[in-house]
Amino acid sequence: MRTTGDRAAAGWAATACGIAVVTVATKLPHDWVPFDEGTIALSARMVAAGYLPHRDFAYPYTGALAWWNAAGVRAFGPSMLVPRWQLFALFLAWLPAVWSLTRRFAPPALAAASMALAAWWSVLVYPAAMPTTVVLFLTTWSLVALARWADDERPRWLVLAGVCAGTAITVKQTGLYTLVGAGLGVLAIAQARAAEPGGEAPGARGPIDAVVTALLGAGMLVPAVIVWRRGVLGGELLLALPLMGVMGALGARGRTPGAGRALRRTVVASWGALLAGAAVPVVALVAWFAANGALGALYDGAVVGGERTAATIARAMPPVLPMIALAMPVAAAVWMAGWPRTAPRRMAAATVGALVICVAAMEYVPAYRAVWYAAQVMACAAVCGVAWQSRRAAVPYGHRGVPLAIACATALLGLNALPYAAPNYFAYAAPLAVLSGIAWWSVARDGVAAAGRPASPWLRSPLPVLLFLAFGGWFHRIGSVHTVGDGSIWWDDAHRLVGPAGGVRVTAADSATYARLRELVAAHGGPDAFAAGPELSALYLLSGTTRVVRQPFLLVPDAHADSTAMAQLLDTTATRAVAINLAPTFLPVPGPGVRAWLAARYPFAERVGDIDFRWR
Repeated sequence: MRTTGDRAAAGWAATACGIAVVTVATKLPHDWVPFDEGTIALSARMVAAGYLPHRDFAYPYTGALAWWNAAGVRAFGPSMLVPRWQLFALFLAWLPAVWSLTRRFAPPALAAASMALAAWWSVLVYPAAMPTTVVLFLTTWSLVALARWADDERPRWLVLAGVCAGTAITVKQTGLYTLVGAGLGVLAIAQARAAEPGGEAPGARGPIDAVVTALLGAGMLVPAVIVWRRGVLGGELLLALPLMGVMGALGARGRTPGAGRALRRTVVASWGALLAGAAVPVVALVAWFAANGALGALYDGAVVGGERTAATIARAMPPVLPMIALAMPVAAAVWMAGWPRTAPRRMAAATVGALVICVAAMEYVPAYRAVWYAAQVMACAAVCGVAWQSRRAAVPYGHRGVPLAIACATALLGLNALPYAAPNYFAYAAPLAVLSGIAWWSVARDGVAAAGRPASPWLRSPLPVLLFLAFGGWFHRIGSVHTVGDGSIWWDDAHRLVGPAGGVRVTAADSATYARLRELVAAHGGPDAFAAGPELSALYLLSGTTRVVRQPFLLVPDAHADSTAMAQLLDTTATRAVAINLAPTFLPVPGPGVRAWLAARYPFAERVGDIDFRWR
């Protein structure tokens, strides 16, 4: 029989879910990066036609997402919106996972607010069907499984967590972060169990257990390399600090009484179950490629090619000191809004503060960037705060290690921002940072209550922080993925891309550019007799290309090919026109020798924006 509290919780969950669904669904057709959109939708069309990623055409990710999107293309057609709606379906399945985790630490109203925030700081930032977003969803579900394992110790939850992590790997190579984060989460929960009454018999305080030592020694290499290669004055420090924090907490817990042989056996057995679950989707993907004689192509494309692409698109983060300097006034305002001791006064102070920040950020670029950077600093602080509160396993308010498991996953998922530190990459870890913040608030509040100390302002209620984050999330509706982190710039994307593969809302300039390019393709050989690149995969899709495009995002397979290799790389008899992107965002521009070779064989030209369209 459902109680009044259950009905109230269900009402809060339904309200938050409704807000998240409506706000994200109405944003779904907007925001596009032609390179991303073309790569995702074109690969789905080619897989639907029976071609294999990596073997038949270049593909930057592992491969599973292309099959998922291909199923949508078969059912609903080649529109660019189809993968987005498929992402939306996964988004709907993700929201209950966020609710499940937040309800472990927060009352229904706060859990509902966190669920809405997770939606606003994820898909709302960039609604394209990017594989990293799917990795975020799978990471969250793996945490739900680990939390259930913390409750009842049944191995099936570890296997399920492993299946989620393994599926993340089959979606994108960085899904490996999900598996590593889950492994650290297993250690955190096992340590908490060992320290409970009735757990492993306490022993003398001694050296860190050998398993923990080996794990942390390898894990600390990651933040060390980040700081050494990228520099401590870069924003990468905000990625290294959470990693060092969770590693330090795990190491400190390994020195507590009870960290001995039984813990080692538990951790090793649990990791075995986790890896067994992860092996299921990974082995299935490898077996599929092996059955098609493409195992080498999978390795070359997903591993070697992934490393090569990462090296090509590397981009530095902004300096960390200006980030912190801009974020401090916002953080101070949020902190001060929590000083009033009564809830109505805190609500009034937080609302006024959020409105002031909102107006300032709409008018001044530094104020906007202060909001953006403050969110990143708060995310770092949340993970480090959980790590600090969880440095001892034997605490009555530790929630069986689940907060530290969430912090571990958040810290690892933040590495998606490397090597390409575009501002929107923060959205791939921000929802888990929200969960870490709620967990930190809960654990810290329980600890203060247990110690009998007065609560600090932010522990009385996280409302000021939530209102600030709500403003930041909602503000993403005003701009675009192209303006995130830069300023409050209204983005004109009311123009629908025409054609069966269109549907996405773009700017007037993009609409006119691709409409004219489609006309030129049709007039000079048709959709199956032209080559395009770099980053012009959307043109193949919008033009109605039906052939397999072996290199959909580069003009030629080798980005550094010279004119002497062009005759082997490009069949000028079959290719009657070429479109050359002279201002790509990520990939290198063809060299002067290549452009001169193409100009000699395709003497007629028209410049369309940054695209040099040539034909013979």
